[in-house]
Amino acid sequence: GDNVPLNNVQNERTTVTAGADLALTLSGPATAAAGSGVTLSLTATNNGPDPVTTAVVQFDIPSGLANVVPPPGCALTGSTYFCTIAGPIALGASVTLNFDAQIAAASNSTITAVGSVEDVSPEDPVVSNNTDTLDIEVTEGSDVFIVKDRVPASGTVLVGDPVAFRLSAGYTGDDPSGLVITDTLPANYSVVSTDVSAAPGWDCAVLGQTITCTRATGSGPGANVSLGTIVINTTATDAGSATNEATITSTGPLDPDLANNTDSDGGAVIEVPNVDLEARKSGPSPALVVVGNSYDFAISVANRGNTAFFGTVVMTDSLPAGLEVTGYTQNGWTCLPAASPAVPVVGADTITCTRIYTEASPLGAGQATPPVILQTTATAEGVIVNSLTVTTPFTNLEDLNLANNIVTYGVTGSTGDNSADIATIKTADLATLPVGEVQTFTIEVTNTGPQPSTAITLTDNLVRLINNAEGPDGAGLVSIAVAANAASGVACTAPVTGGTSRRLECTIDTLPICTPGADCPVITIAVRPGGEGGERTNTARAISSAVADR
Repeated sequence: GDNVPLNNVQNERTTVTAGADLALTLSGPATAAAGSGVTLSLTATNNGPDPVTTAVVQFDIPSGLANVVPPPGCALTGSTYFCTIAGPIALGASVTLNFDAQIAAASNSTITAVGSVEDVSPEDPVVSNNTDTLDIEVTEGSDVFIVKDRVPASGTVLVGDPVAFRLSAGYTGDDPSGLVITDTLPANYSVVSTDVSAAPGWDCAVLGQTITCTRATGSGPGANVSLGTIVINTTATDAGSATNEATITSTGPLDPDLANNTDSDGGAVIEVPNVDLEARKSGPSPALVVVGNSYDFAISVANRGNTAFFGTVVMTDSLPAGLEVTGYTQNGWTCLPAASPAVPVVGADTITCTRIYTEASPLGAGQATPPVILQTTATAEGVIVNSLTVTTPFTNLEDLNLANNIVTYGVTGSTGDNSADIATIKTADLATLPVGEVQTFTIEVTNTGPQPSTAITLTDNLVRLINNAEGPDGAGLVSIAVAANAASGVACTAPVTGGTSRRLECTIDTLPICTPGADCPVITIAVRPGGEGGERTNTARAISSAVADR
């Protein structure tokens, strides 16, 4: 017998760490035609025993594949895609990544694709199944394609304009033969010429509206092989909407994708050239004037047509009774009566301003002339309506829309006794402060009369704040406080106008005559300035839309 049984047993401790056998399979077609599209699927399957937390799938782009479109989340380094898989991948679960591509190899060749999985966590104890390959036997095929565009590519095309259509052809796969491009122009265009200087090997013929271009073969198998660009020069002849298509075909080998054999210019709207001159007039806003005060009116012309205007344009301003012109700022116009010594011009009277545009320096479509500024003085109470008429005694194209050649601008005149005099007094608590600290502005709106004012709007653009948020902590707008005092109906908001800006908007229903520092309404606004340091100016403006302000 064993007299010492205690030494008959020995223990060995083994630590088992987490692990997961992640296997990769690469699948796709066994055969594919040259030029055809294929999908290669890389499937990572967790054979366990533990869940996979992360892994990277690697796919090397093989020679003979082109125009590869990876799944989301994959990054290309050199000729290899790396795709990080975020887990967990449970035991028995799989993740599939699909790569779309086009066969660019010649027929009777073999494409070998390789995929693998690496950087598996937890550790993968079985690496023999981490890589897989796929062989694709390439059969005959050639995917011919065409891309068409137009010059000009955008904007309105005018009758008489030159328009060029560019036909860019190519192929992927085997060398195609019997190539034919056909382009039938819409009736809105007439053919001027064809240009194959950038597409050697093509011969083009024109029969009516149809252009037919032929080429015997390509230039050998490959990916995205260019066949050059054919240019069709045309003239737009008729107004309307027109879309121009071109198609490419081949006699062989088989084209596996016909969807890209036709393309269009995207369509164009063709219009008859026209000039449409619009009279423009502006004046004091709000349209309230006080007898004896000075106000500026601006008159100008805009070209609302689709082509440039050249010729002579005349603005005739019908100055009404109640206004007196004391001077002009002509900005290149010639105005009569002359600015000196004929002014003042007392209404009712007319002022005529003339300007000449040349073909070399026209008034373009969508452009406006420089304004003539009329410096005026109000001389009467009541409604005063000023009108402007635009005419073109000499023009390259007739203005067929005369409805907008006349415009009026009316104001209401009041005497000083029937007006108010509102103003703003704005102060800042701090002359200097660090960016991000609180600055408090105080805005007092005053009225020295002689009449109460109503329907007042106060605005102040608060720009370059630290942000556009509102609140006591860390916000660009800290607070707004209103003390109405003698005024009534005082309310303020500050809507967001940008990433670091707000606009203070206050309304005052009624503002009687008040004493600054005593009973005028006061708005207090606290903000945190942001951005770079430096001197800044902030301005508040108050205006009444109902009572003239002297």
